[in-house]
Amino acid sequence: MTIRMRGARAGGFTLLEVMITLFVIGVGLLSVAGLQTLSKKSNFDAMQRTIAAALAQDLIERIRTNPSQGAGYLTDPVSGISGANAPAAPGVDCNTANSSAPACTPSQVVSFDLYQWSRALFGLVESVTTGSGASASTIYTGGLSEPTACIVNPSAPCGIYTVTIVWRGITPVAQATSADAGTAVATSCGTGPNNPYVPPSPADSGKTMRRVMVVQTVIDDHMNTCASPSVR
Repeated sequence: MTIRMRGARAGGFTLLEVMITLFVIGVGLLSVAGLQTLSKKSNFDAMQRTIAAALAQDLIERIRTNPSQGAGYLTDPVSGISGANAPAAPGVDCNTANSSAPACTPSQVVSFDLYQWSRALFGLVESVTTGSGASASTIYTGGLSEPTACIVNPSAPCGIYTVTIVWRGITPVAQATSADAGTAVATSCGTGPNNPYVPPSPADSGKTMRRVMVVQTVIDDHMNTCASPSVR
């Protein structure tokens, strides 16, 4: 006896349904990857700005502990301290001064401070060594990406110190104009002929890779030569 079932259809997915499903999943995965890339870029920029703020405060504290030599910390307002214009190693290591060696003079402290601080700016105080023996290699970490730092004060050692730190961001941003408020717009630090903050693509000619951190403070020289010696 043969029994035939009418009206029953085989279940399953057609090829078109499978392709549509794969397309939707692919679009979703691409969106997730794009968000992750954007998140990493944002985290990098935030980390760099945090490092710049810490470095600016560190330099201010160095000047504050050696106030009479404030003028010695000043730099050119455009070229400042950069990879092409780094402070030379000091003749005296002020970290090793002890009872058998004379302490550093205030002017020697300036040279030591600028050298040590610039190494932190360039990321040369943090390193990771891989391998061993002849195959060992050292990778420096930390610091800022292609930084330039400028310290200016027309009235040093009195008056207002302006510490400007410039570095290369990871994405091009719109150029600031004179119509924008803030000292960061007006500063010329890092804008010389060898400006490393020009976007690599001609399509971004109206943008910049330049990021800026500006910190200002008043430091008294503690020698009763400033107009307001009570200001700290």
